Amino acid sequence: MNQSAPIIVKVVVDRPLNDAFDYLWNSASLGAKPEIGMLVEVPFGRTNLVGLIIEVSSYTQIIQTKLKNVLQVAPLNPLDSRLMQLGYFASQYYIHGLGETLISAIPKWWRTSTHWNKPLEQLIAKEKATAQSNSKKKIAQNQLNEEQTHAIQILSNHQAGTFNTYLLNGVTGSGKTAVYLTFIESLLKLDRGAQALIMLPEINLTPQLQRRIQEHFPEENLAILHSGLTEKQRGIAWHQAMTGAARIVLGTRLSIMTPLPKLVAIIVDEENDSSFKQQEGLGYSARDLAIWRAKNERLPIILVSATPSSQTWHAVKEGRYQEIRL
Repeated sequence: MNQSAPIIVKVVVDRPLNDAFDYLWNSASLGAKPEIGMLVEVPFGRTNLVGLIIEVSSYTQIIQTKLKNVLQVAPLNPLDSRLMQLGYFASQYYIHGLGETLISAIPKWWRTSTHWNKPLEQLIAKEKATAQSNSKKKIAQNQLNEEQTHAIQILSNHQAGTFNTYLLNGVTGSGKTAVYLTFIESLLKLDRGAQALIMLPEINLTPQLQRRIQEHFPEENLAILHSGLTEKQRGIAWHQAMTGAARIVLGTRLSIMTPLPKLVAIIVDEENDSSFKQQEGLGYSARDLAIWRAKNERLPIILVSATPSSQTWHAVKEGRYQEIRL
């Protein structure tokens, strides 16, 4: 890009619009170079809005004197390209504006620009009383039975860097949770930066599984993401996931759009539950987006259920999913 040419960024906003809008970027005043995936504040009509950069160039069809400047940049890492690709896919597949799709997935706390100047370290310190801290002492797990051991062997044969969808099928109490937690443990041991996403359909299922995870991974930081948290709590958990500070993320359907730079596996527990489908706004299936994300990022996804959905059964019969039965 010509250094003397203006820097133009295309920004999408959280409005029911398909268009991106051109803005001028002043690196000197903003203190940063523009990157795709940056969260920024821009003037929009008579107000200011938070938007997301989707393109950087030196070209615009608008007369430069009519362009407005980007006002400020959020103190966040840019959304990575794979998450942006997920947003593009969801926007096109579910016929929803790109800005609405991507920006609505960011916690409201970070979509409020007045929060951007508050030191994040102080916010985290204030939230320690409600943070998801672990006991630091691993509780002895029940010995795995023969079926569980066999299931883990199958999962352990998964080739790193490849996509596969597994159906972990077993009646309630058959030990499915122990299987996928043990599998996650093996992946996290291979790479100290690796992250795993575990999705549940309902908030009320979270506390029990949270305890299981904390007992199994006492040394790991667990981030919880669901609509029952305060906006600040969700904002901090989301930031911990984005920066890699949280190696395990447990969340409801909204967690599928969480930035996870070193994601190595996705678990969708109770995959048959209709609560994974959002009806309002962006109507989407979090389970289906999870499968797409796993395929795009070339990693394993485990669908867990005692009563698999008809869609999953059909995929198993076609040979697209591999069933592991307990």
